[in-house]
Amino acid sequence: MIIRFKKKIGAFLFFIGSILLLGMAGADDVALLEGAHGPMLPLVLKGILFLGMMAIGAVLIGGEADEDSY
Repeated sequence: MIIRFKKKIGAFLFFIGSILLLGMAGADDVALLEGAHGPMLPLVLKGILFLGMMAIGAVLIGGEADEDSY
């Protein structure tokens, strides 16, 4: 039962992280086309945060490589 919740939480984190990352990239593209681009550091930090969410979700789903399976 715990494994089922872990997989659901992981899928939720991965899905939300990917949607937020795509939305951030799209919003930055629109802002660039309008000529109102902002500083780069907040975009990089948000991108790292959203990629981290996706990585944690993938590990919770079961996408972690086993180190002993050489």
